[in-house]
Amino acid sequence: MAFYKDKRDKGVQYPQYFEPFPEAGMALILTVIEACIDEWSSGEQCDILFNEPIYKPIYQLHLSQLRKFREYTKDHAILPKLLKRLNDSGRRNAKVEVAVDNVAKQVLQEDVMAAVIREYEMRNGELSDEDE
Repeated sequence: MAFYKDKRDKGVQYPQYFEPFPEAGMALILTVIEACIDEWSSGEQCDILFNEPIYKPIYQLHLSQLRKFREYTKDHAILPKLLKRLNDSGRRNAKVEVAVDNVAKQVLQEDVMAAVIREYEMRNGELSDEDE
């Protein structure tokens, strides 16, 4: 929402920076999610400081993990596709047209879901060290 509130927002006005959505932006989103989880770590919501000294190391970890993920999955271009979809979703939120072929690609295919479920079942519902 921060970059795609409407047609005049940064994500729409500066496509050279948001198509695809930047890895650094994704790392920041993951860091904010972690901060939101931290607010509830006691079981009740309490305000915490979201500042550079506390969250910069977490941000840097997320960024390095995204880069590792990009490299590990480069044959399938998974991260660039996810970042493109994130930008497309933001543009739709801002009521900006997104190419029809991009919308069709965003439908999660049943065979993909079935393959993920089979893999999960083969592991008896356990995550491997790689998944974590």
